[in-house]
Amino acid sequence: MEKTKLIATLKKLDKKEWRDLNKFVRSEYHNQHEQVIALFEYYTTVNLEIIQPETVFAHLYPKQKYDDQKLHYLNSLLLEVTESFLAIEKWKNTNIEKNLYKIKSQQEKGLDKAFKQTFLKTSKQLEKQPLRNSTYFQKTYELHLEEFNFNEAKGRKMALNLQDLSDSFDLYYLSNKLKTACIMLSHKSVLDQEFDMGLLPFVLEYIQKKQGPSHPAIAVYYYAYLALTEKDSEKHFTSLKNILLENNYIFPIDELKDIYLLAINYCIKKINMGESKYVGEVLTFYKSGLEVNIFYKNNILSSNTYYNINMAALKEKQFDWALKFLNKYKNKLKKEEQESSHQFNMAILYFKKPDYKKAMELFIQAEFTDPYYNIIGRRMLLQIYYELGEYEALNSLLTSNKNYIYRQKNLGYHREVSLNLIKFIQKLLYINPSSKAEKKALQTEIENCNPLIEKEWLLKQLQKS
Repeated sequence: MEKTKLIATLKKLDKKEWRDLNKFVRSEYHNQHEQVIALFEYYTTVNLEIIQPETVFAHLYPKQKYDDQKLHYLNSLLLEVTESFLAIEKWKNTNIEKNLYKIKSQQEKGLDKAFKQTFLKTSKQLEKQPLRNSTYFQKTYELHLEEFNFNEAKGRKMALNLQDLSDSFDLYYLSNKLKTACIMLSHKSVLDQEFDMGLLPFVLEYIQKKQGPSHPAIAVYYYAYLALTEKDSEKHFTSLKNILLENNYIFPIDELKDIYLLAINYCIKKINMGESKYVGEVLTFYKSGLEVNIFYKNNILSSNTYYNINMAALKEKQFDWALKFLNKYKNKLKKEEQESSHQFNMAILYFKKPDYKKAMELFIQAEFTDPYYNIIGRRMLLQIYYELGEYEALNSLLTSNKNYIYRQKNLGYHREVSLNLIKFIQKLLYINPSSKAEKKALQTEIENCNPLIEKEWLLKQLQKS
């Protein structure tokens, strides 16, 4: 198992990490086994995808019979060295964390002058950096704790900073507790699991007695939780939005992304309940998120996020902004997805404007390998042919779409949505336009059908028939 973990870990290293690990492995302080160095050197010269244990052992011990336990032990040692390297690399990049350990060791060794200098330096570093999330409160608490321990050890009772110690811990606990509650809440429906929220009711009551949260890092999670759980949620959402958009700089990118997604998911839930005004709210969060670069993973914008932002803009009829967005962020997608994602979203833009001929041209020219793009494009082409009165092409596409859907096994939700659209377009084609009874019956059937994304469009066509 260690070998599997080792190879998986080594494959994740970049070139610089390989170079630095090479120095680390050769340091006697971190590794005192010569064969671990030899094993590491060998792994730098071979294809890790196809490496075989027998080949590795033969290279290291050419005159010995293969011994699985011996190689297993050696791989374990190298894995331990590699994981220590990665942990220390992470630690090296956290100046405040490093200084806290310095402070602890200086206090233990009785180095009072060095302690005071490092304490002052660390306090300034902590206040200088812009982040003010739960991690900031944690580090503030740890600093106050070290200051308390130092003064108490010296018998300086008047210098004890007990109020600062208590206040910083409260801020750390409150922000973390509310953050955890929001995470549990967002996963509750996905996992279909009930959670014991522990002290959360007392936390909420405490904040209410204090006339509201005392810091933005607490407030965003406090109002997010209330918005997601209380019936009168709109005022809480408004508080969340205002505080978040004004204070997004106090959170690190990963945490900020999670908070934005909490707000966006709230809006989507409202939209699904028929409150269309929240489409504009979604777009507000997407625009703000783009400004602070929260939607990237490894400097890549996902095609799903690209599509979702475009759709939010189009629903708000912000066609010019959508066009600029699609062109500006095309190169932020994975290289292999750039052309198809851009063309697909451009086709949707022209469809929504509407410029049916341009949209039809893009959909017909495109070769979408992604079944998700393909099925959405096919649905839009059906609507375009109907709008343009291209009934021969429409009937042909109705048949080919149905065959395509039955051949695909992984369409999920889109399978039923697409079949419902096909069914109702066929009914529109053959309805008696002079029969009020038929039209009323079809209207009722469309209104009661779910899932049906194109419900509004179908009802509009029925009224025109």
